[in-house]
Amino acid sequence: MYARKKRNKWLIMVTLLVVLSIASVVIVYAVFSAPFPVKPGVKVGDTFTYSIVGRADLSENATLKPDFLDYNKTQSYDVTVTGVNGTRVSLFVSWNFNNGTNRESNQTIDLATGARTDGNGFWFIFSSGLSVGDSLRPLASGYENTVNMTETWNYTSSSRPTDFFQMGGEQSDSSTNTTWNDYILAFFDKQTGMITTLNHFEVYFYPNSEYPQATLVTTYRLTQTNVWPI
Repeated sequence: MYARKKRNKWLIMVTLLVVLSIASVVIVYAVFSAPFPVKPGVKVGDTFTYSIVGRADLSENATLKPDFLDYNKTQSYDVTVTGVNGTRVSLFVSWNFNNGTNRESNQTIDLATGARTDGNGFWFIFSSGLSVGDSLRPLASGYENTVNMTETWNYTSSSRPTDFFQMGGEQSDSSTNTTWNDYILAFFDKQTGMITTLNHFEVYFYPNSEYPQATLVTTYRLTQTNVWPI
């Protein structure tokens, strides 16, 4: 009887140790795998004005996308924050052209997941306070793009920490037998999460060839904001 009680106590102790060990692992995992707390760094009324320039290097017989020419007709590209709700930021965008016309659009983007209401609209805004190695979209499943580097940019009367990232890869369209490389290299202000400079590279190749048919580069550059003097 005594041996049985002793064995039962031993089993209870082992079971408790196992349970406590599992609980500790779960707690440690939860702490170290918890996503970065997403914090919008902008507020309603913040404005950001960009210049846009497009550059094209075309080989013989290459054609240029019709809308690409619009980039070099840009007078200004204005982004205004119209709403902040949790991790969601709403924007009003006015793309203004040299001939006096403009294109207006609204965008709402979740900084945590990247989900947005306008798939073709402005999306270059991220959480405030990201550091090297942090995901650009902390709650997006399978999202692998992170902050690659942080440096300090000097402005008229201030210095501001600025993050850098690069993303992209090879794309293809089987219907047109077209392949191209699509890359984005961008800097964004650490506090507001808004881009300061962005270069979008598109390199198109001849069918079944490794030689480029066309190289397109689109550059966004912040020229004015009411958040800090440029």
